[in-house]
Parts: sequence; structure tokens; C-alpha cells
Amino acid sequence: MLINTKPTLDDPKSNASGFNMGYWKMQNLAFINQLKDVTIKLSDGSNGVELVRYMLECAQNLEKMLIICLHQNLDDNMRRLDESKKISHATVLFKESRDFLL
Repeated sequence: MLINTKPTLDDPKSNASGFNMGYWKMQNLAFINQLKDVTIKLSDGSNGVELVRYMLECAQNLEKMLIICLHQNLDDNMRRLDESKKISHATVLFKESRDFLL
């Protein structure tokens, strides 16, 4: 699964969706247990980190997740996601991107 988050054009630092962990849990996404390999590109200011946390905490069969984020967000994203309680033994990799558009 490939997910690419994009900020709004008028305010690239906004949290465009406003979806937090509670929102994702309420969705009860049936496909979540089918995820095995996920790549997600996080834009600056995006709260896609909450979706990543949800997947890490609920995707029982997840084997690998690649998180691509901007250089200036890398440390913060790593810290926030390291606090997540992973349900699987997935390997989580971070890749730095210097391109705003990812």
C-alpha cells in the first residue's frame, strides 16, 4: 500500500485533515489486518502521522513500513512514532526527503 499525504496549496504547513488517532479507531477499517507492506509519504504539517500510528497499533499482520518525510520533520516523527505501541513485529524504516513535494 502506498499513501501520499499532501498539504493544502494555500497553507502547506496546515494539518489538512484534522484526523487524530480517535478518528482512525472509530473508522474500524476492515482492511487494516490485511496490510503487510506500507509506504507512506508525509508532507510538512500533515497529521498523517496519526494514520501511521493507527496502522502500527492495529495492523496485526504488518511486516514492513517505510515512512518518507521531510528532513526537518524526521526527528519529531521518529520520536512520536517510537512512542506507539506496535501490535506487530513490523520493521519500521524512515527515509529522509529534501523535496517539499515528496
